[in-house]
Amino acid sequence: MVKYIIRHNWINYAHIKHTGHPFNQTTIVKDGKGQITGTLGEMAFGRWLTDLDIDFEYCADDSMNFDFKVGDYRIDVKTKKTHGVPRPDYMVRIPKSQERQQCDMYVFAYATDHEIYLLGFASKSEFWSSLGHSVKAGDKTESHTEKVDAQFAYIRDLTDMQRLDLMLSDF
Repeated sequence: MVKYIIRHNWINYAHIKHTGHPFNQTTIVKDGKGQITGTLGEMAFGRWLTDLDIDFEYCADDSMNFDFKVGDYRIDVKTKKTHGVPRPDYMVRIPKSQERQQCDMYVFAYATDHEIYLLGFASKSEFWSSLGHSVKAGDKTESHTEKVDAQFAYIRDLTDMQRLDLMLSDF
């Protein structure tokens, strides 16, 4: 897990990008505020790539399928607003409606009011076929009632960001 402090310029940029409306029918937070959280996760992942001197293209403004292109990988960052430090038994989820999204992997992040945690990653195919667990809208998972049909996985089952560093750096 990698932790970044949320910078003021990240917050300003996220608010500029915020439309006040959901991106599409799969958006869970209907007032569009999830865009702020999502943009902060993207900013942290971009910072991580920059810190590791990994070349990338930021594509979120032009693509509904992925946020970054790194070499031949199309990467979508999935960020959830939360409180406190994430634990291995916490979950990440993707709405079932995004299963056909055209990307190669997901990077998962949690955002508090002051910090972003890059939790790990999973290939898209692995997330939907073997790593994730299917739930229906209305199902109770731990202390959460699912709002939409989704696929979830536990943080402990994600692949560590250090491994992603090795994959993207061509070592």
